[in-house]
Amino acid sequence: MTKKRLLVLLIIIGVVLVVACATYYIRSVAKDRAQNEAVKTLFSEDSNATYLDAQNNQISLSKYEDSILVVNVWASWSPYTEIEFPVLDDIALRYKDKGVRVLAMNRKETGYQSERYLASQPAYNNIERITDVNDFFYAGIDGYAMPETVIYDTDGKIIEHIRGVVTKEQLERTLDAILAQE
Repeated sequence: MTKKRLLVLLIIIGVVLVVACATYYIRSVAKDRAQNEAVKTLFSEDSNATYLDAQNNQISLSKYEDSILVVNVWASWSPYTEIEFPVLDDIALRYKDKGVRVLAMNRKETGYQSERYLASQPAYNNIERITDVNDFFYAGIDGYAMPETVIYDTDGKIIEHIRGVVTKEQLERTLDAILAQE
C-alpha cells in the first residue's frame, strides 16, 4: 500500500509541475506578445496611427525611437489630468538632459476640446503634447483605466505600465533605474 501511495504522490507532483511549467510558459508568451504589440503600436506605420503635434501637424512617433519615453494618456474630461500634468512637467524638466522625453498623449479629442482645457491650466512647457486622432495608441496598449502611463526604455521595451494616477516618486524610481542600466 505504501508503494501505491508513493506512486500516486509522485504522479500528483508530476502533474503539478507540468501544469506550473505550462502556466509559466503561456504567461511568458502572452507577456512577450503584449510587449511586442505595445512597441509596434508606438512606432506603427499603420494608417490608423495618426498623431498630431501641439500645432496640429501630423507627426510620426518614430522620431522618439532611441529615447526613454514616458507616455501619459490623458483627456480633458479626466479629473486626474490636473493632478498629473504638474508632475509630468516637473519630470520632463528634471530628466530632459538625460534623454527622457515626456509625451502627453490626448485621447481622440479635437484640437478645440483639448486647447480649451489647456487654456484653463498653467503652461506646461516641458511636456510634448500629442493627439492620438484615432485612439490607436490607447487601444494598442490595451488601455482600460484613465489615466495610463507607459514607460519605455531606449530599446522600446515597456519597463512599466501604470494604470491610474502616476506619482512623481513612481516616475523617478523607474527612470532612475532605467538610467542606471543604460
